[in-house]
Amino acid sequence: MGWKNWSYWLRGGVIGLILGFVLEFGILITAKSCADWSFSTCSILENIINKTILSLAWGVVGIILGIIIGWLYGKIKNRKQEVGK
Repeated sequence: MGWKNWSYWLRGGVIGLILGFVLEFGILITAKSCADWSFSTCSILENIINKTILSLAWGVVGIILGIIIGWLYGKIKNRKQEVGK
């Protein structure tokens, strides 16, 4: 099953996941120290856990937004095809 055969909401979810992780990676690169994350006491383990949670949150948000946008795009595109027939 190739990319072109996927439904629009599934394509949107995959694109949203990728964009979410790209944005999150950009945020992590710009964060230089624990002070940037506003942690009063910051150990390496706490920093890793917090960044992992942030990474998962960006991924979930990206998937949800991508699914919604893809679903709406599919509805609009299918409506235009039905009217054209």
